[in-house]
Amino acid sequence: MEHLIDTREAARILGISETAVHRLVNRGTLPAVWLGSRRIFVRGRVEQLLKDPEYQKRSRADREGEAS
Repeated sequence: MEHLIDTREAARILGISETAVHRLVNRGTLPAVWLGSRRIFVRGRVEQLLKDPEYQKRSRADREGEAS
């Protein structure tokens, strides 16, 4: 069985805010499902996103853009 996590845990794993996690979901980058009033994520998918070179590139560019 897949290990399910909430938004707070997904944010912790990715090292980003919960708002940023919601943005990833809205863009279609990170799949999630609603369980009642909570968004739920498959932990393996969140961890897989960390290894995705495209995500890493975008994340780096976002961080560099914030520093400007």
